[in-house]
Amino acid sequence: MCVILLASSTFKTEAQTSAQQEKQRQAEEIGDRLIQRFHETLDFDPIFKEFFVSDPKMRRLEVELVFGQGLNPQFRDKINQTAVERAYVSGWTFWHLISAYMFTQGKDFQPPPEMEEAYEAITGTDIRKFTSGKELDEQFNKKYDRLNNILRKNLTPGAFRSESYGRNVASIKEPQETADIPQMKRDFYLGEDVKVYVVKREFFNYFLIEEKGALRIFTISLRTKDRL
Repeated sequence: MCVILLASSTFKTEAQTSAQQEKQRQAEEIGDRLIQRFHETLDFDPIFKEFFVSDPKMRRLEVELVFGQGLNPQFRDKINQTAVERAYVSGWTFWHLISAYMFTQGKDFQPPPEMEEAYEAITGTDIRKFTSGKELDEQFNKKYDRLNNILRKNLTPGAFRSESYGRNVASIKEPQETADIPQMKRDFYLGEDVKVYVVKREFFNYFLIEEKGALRIFTISLRTKDRL
């Protein structure tokens, strides 16, 4: 009887492992499609629309954790969510563009000369002063558009198909694991039983969960342990 129970338990464990391996394989395919989609569009907006969870509460929480919580709480309710989401998308667009640019350039990478002024315009802006979505759009999001367009002009589709790009991406090393799954579970109030899958592409950790039978991204972190 004990032998039968042991065999049953072993079979169940192997089946669970096999199912998780298949889910990880699916997650890796999503990672490939995501990066390809970004390379085609040079815009994070389609990624957020097509690859992220559809649950509005989780999407809003992601936007708040990355950008919204940096706004002045006194004015947060007066700033419409659409403008805040645009800032979130612009921020991740920048990080994906600079990541792509760095990997196409290699170890001798130098930012475009016109980028410095545009970058300083962003970093020198105090977002806590904004009292409306219009102010956020006019005084911050437009600056991000300018910065991102500078990087876009310096990226060509052919660069992503080059041997040097593939070699540079493959060379990235993490001194320690940067995908903090327990922290992401706490941030998004996910139960211990919720399985989180991680895909690493370029400079990013993408965190995925199953939603309505499909794997979807719910958050991202940089491969430096920072969320953004």
